[in-house]
Amino acid sequence: MLSTPQPRVPVRASGYPRGDARRLTRPAASITLQPESGRVGMDVRTYAKVVGVIIVLIGVGGLVLGEQSLLGVLNIDIAEDIVHLVTGGLMAAVGFRGSGSAVRSVVGGLGIVYLIVGVLGIFVPDMFGLLPSEYETVLDNLIHLTLGVLGIVFGFFVGRRSDNRLAHEL
Repeated sequence: MLSTPQPRVPVRASGYPRGDARRLTRPAASITLQPESGRVGMDVRTYAKVVGVIIVLIGVGGLVLGEQSLLGVLNIDIAEDIVHLVTGGLMAAVGFRGSGSAVRSVVGGLGIVYLIVGVLGIFVPDMFGLLPSEYETVLDNLIHLTLGVLGIVFGFFVGRRSDNRLAHEL
């Protein structure tokens, strides 16, 4: 029996024919689309890496300085330093090694936690007795509120529309 030659289909470097959805090697959640303006925005994974490392460094700096105020503007307590090490380490870990959904969940979840801490810091400065020296400055609360809002925005909103659009195109 003679075999008929198969038609040749243009093949990409990946080995799959052009237009074949299998050529994508990364999940859609990790693909970032560039804005039309040409500016490159920060994605959730980059946010988790950068902010996580900064929070860890703040925790380490607080441990080195001990129970004193940082330059008279930021409160430093051992309990807060440990929380910074844990939350910053968790955020950095998922930023460097976590799946797309894990990054979003951790960033958004910690955003909620930091927002609650910022609001509580305004009304209950000693955090129900957890902090030996109360939040003495408004800057502590502003930093926690900012981290909270940014975490919620990056965790739950940034990149969602482009991810959904890309998933529908496949």
